[in-house]
Amino acid sequence: MSQNNLILSIDGGGSKTDFLIADVEKYIIYERSGPGSNPNFYGSFGIKNLIDVLINMFESNGINKDKVKSVILGLAGISNKKYSKSLNDFFKNYFPKKKIILTSDAELAHKTIWGNDKGTTLLVGTGSIGISNSNENKEFIISGGLGFDQNDIGGGYWIAKTLILFLISNKGFEDNTSYKELIELVKEHYDKNNFDEVLDYSLGDEGRFGLANLSPKIIKLAEIGNEIAYKICDDGCDGLKEIVMDLKSKNNIFDKIGIHGSLILKNEFYRKMLFSKLIDIDWKKSNHKAVFGGLSILENINPNNYKKFINHG
Repeated sequence: MSQNNLILSIDGGGSKTDFLIADVEKYIIYERSGPGSNPNFYGSFGIKNLIDVLINMFESNGINKDKVKSVILGLAGISNKKYSKSLNDFFKNYFPKKKIILTSDAELAHKTIWGNDKGTTLLVGTGSIGISNSNENKEFIISGGLGFDQNDIGGGYWIAKTLILFLISNKGFEDNTSYKELIELVKEHYDKNNFDEVLDYSLGDEGRFGLANLSPKIIKLAEIGNEIAYKICDDGCDGLKEIVMDLKSKNNIFDKIGIHGSLILKNEFYRKMLFSKLIDIDWKKSNHKAVFGGLSILENINPNNYKKFINHG
């Protein structure tokens, strides 16, 4: 590999963390995924996971970290000063005298769609956030993004938690077909037989880690006619619409809106439900994982050229 020509991009979210090491001259990449690392959710445990996977990625591939010239970490929860400082200290120590950038996962996702052009992006994964830039990637306007554990409406965690709270507050409706379907869904998801045990577990410290992964199953039930699941998804899309309209009121860059995040990209029914509420807007789907946005930020690489790395990696 070229001397001192490697860049490292990391996308840390609530459900998983993606790592990418790229040789920008030879279009070679190494990729790895690990557990979620949002410090607002996982605390120091999430940061430890991120660091452990990162170190192992270099060591297992025989990559000399001294050849890294720049690093970018896009992390959900980066505004948490306690953990952002500890991460910044780690990177400066592990990659001394190298360029280090800490930003949000939303900016990485935004860059995979627009590169350094102006644009607006709605990111819907474990949480939800809207991001828009009006002057060539300098000042970003944000809507939503409070944190998926702080009621990021329309995200995967919100959908699942809303269902659990509904089931808790509506005990006694076991004869309702939609209600019974959802009880069985949650029991199966957590591999529990007792309904009360499921509800206690799902909102506890251990169970909540898997809560967002329940949301695609809820969306699937909504698609086949479960009335309760449909109402929750519809309310979630109303919340996402509010994020979009808030951005529109702040920044009139709306020829198209980019969409990113596993929940909205992988669930066509949920995506079409949202689109039906914003029929006057054209949408642009991302074709790349958010971690590739680091190539644009660090090396000014146009998203259309990401495929060179994908084809050679």
